[in-house]
Amino acid sequence: MANPMYGQNKADGLIDSIKSNHVILEKTVVKTSKAITATAAANSDGTVAQPAGTTLRSVIISPQSVITSDSGGSDDLDFSMGTAAGGAQILAAKALIDGASVSLTAGAAYEVISGGLGQGANAFVGLGTATSEASPVVGDLYSAGARDVHFRFTPLNNDLVATGTVDVICTFVKTSATNA
Repeated sequence: MANPMYGQNKADGLIDSIKSNHVILEKTVVKTSKAITATAAANSDGTVAQPAGTTLRSVIISPQSVITSDSGGSDDLDFSMGTAAGGAQILAAKALIDGASVSLTAGAAYEVISGGLGQGANAFVGLGTATSEASPVVGDLYSAGARDVHFRFTPLNNDLVATGTVDVICTFVKTSATNA
């Protein structure tokens, strides 16, 4: 039977069939703030709590003030993420700001993982950040059990010229069998 028009018999079940194909996904957003040290080669470590049965879908870094590398061509601010303290099991250490006098803009949202995928090199030019390295996802974003996800910021070669606190915002989506 064809799908009925308004006012006709709607007993063909097509609408119910469409409704049953939709799933509402639970989403958890976790935010933590971390002050980044200006000192070269010194680490600023933090964690976010990943709920059980979720997949990490998004990681946004939002500086609360301008953060700027020094004037040397190899001065960077690296970011990594892992399942162990200081680890890089999810994201290997890559430069958020790469090179001489490059800045992260205060209040901007740098999405280093988007839809479960890392960003390409120079992905943040539209946010005023001239250069950054590619940040490919290298590890498993899903966790059956609750776990801490560790992140690290590390200035390389010379001290940062300007530093401050950043918010690290992670979005987790429930992907366990109970929601499939």
